[in-house]
Amino acid sequence: MKGSLRIARIFDIPVELHWTFAFVLLGAVYWGISQGGGWMSVLWFLALVASLFLCVLLHEFGHALTARRFGVTTKDIILSPIGGIARLSKLPEKPIHEFLVAAAGPLVNIAIAILLSPYYFFSTSQKQMQLLGSVMPSSNVFVHSLSLTDRLLFFVLFLNIILAVFNLLPAFPMDGGRILRALLSTRLSRRKATRISMFIGQSIAIAFIFMGLTEMEIGSVKMSFMIAFIGLFVFVSASNEYRYVRFSYLLEQASVAELLRRNPSPIYSNTLMEMVVETYGQGKEKNFVVFDKWHSIVGLLTEEKIRAALKKKDFGASVKKYMLPYPSTLVKNDTAKSAMDKMQESELSVLPVFEKGRFVGLVDYPALNQYLEKVDKSRSWIRRN
Repeated sequence: MKGSLRIARIFDIPVELHWTFAFVLLGAVYWGISQGGGWMSVLWFLALVASLFLCVLLHEFGHALTARRFGVTTKDIILSPIGGIARLSKLPEKPIHEFLVAAAGPLVNIAIAILLSPYYFFSTSQKQMQLLGSVMPSSNVFVHSLSLTDRLLFFVLFLNIILAVFNLLPAFPMDGGRILRALLSTRLSRRKATRISMFIGQSIAIAFIFMGLTEMEIGSVKMSFMIAFIGLFVFVSASNEYRYVRFSYLLEQASVAELLRRNPSPIYSNTLMEMVVETYGQGKEKNFVVFDKWHSIVGLLTEEKIRAALKKKDFGASVKKYMLPYPSTLVKNDTAKSAMDKMQESELSVLPVFEKGRFVGLVDYPALNQYLEKVDKSRSWIRRN
């Protein structure tokens, strides 16, 4: 993902840190200094941030490793200030699989909280009151006798409970929204299940926005602008999820043969990028299949790579320098949905199409988008009339 730095590869899954994470570290330093505790306070806040994001990382690995059991690979895991995301190559097909993949993340947080819970339950009643007071700023409980370790362990316990509860809200993009859809999908189609889940999630989002904008208070906790922002994020995410599933449904109705671009311009591995840029500039073709001198396919040249050559003004380079390998292919009888899944899994914007072992054309994202726009307009016209 652009703007992310790869920091590790665990279980053969890349782990990346988004550049905006730097603001979290700066915030931790600021909070530590503002507490007046010197560098020990700063180190405590940094340790808290590190512990929290370790828990988020374990949460995402819960999703990724469970998905792997059902044949779904994970492209990478990205950590950012708003949490983590495990980018799966595709959605699990069976509702029970989606349920288990979605539930695995919160279960990791619950497991962490259970492992840390003896620290709280086996403490004295006085210490328990102090620990609870440490997470309630308006509490009158005297907490200064707590050590930094006491506070850190209880904060990690408390935050894992919050992470589990928040992620179980029945709203996209939280895991609870996917769990709800999986349960509904046992009786309904995924499209209808997603639509119902979207409405429920957006109702929750509207409540969040209302609480945030009216600065509503619940007990001693004041709802702020951040709550309104989360509500807006959830509202938009729910719409995007339904749009994705709806488009997937439309693509299942079409075959690759309907989207096929036949007789693409012949591009060879020794062709200069100058000639490709000229063809690309005409606007009719954005992605290309690359052949060798025997007219056998040897790679793909995507729009992204062409733009990279344009940016560098590397017109004298050969296509071979910018072409990409193709890990999968399509056949004419494949569905357009299958084409999209394979392109997403391979992170390519174009794939060659074969019929009885013979190359007959290609399918790319522009073709998928044109089909969706055409079908969407025609269905809108039918609904209006």
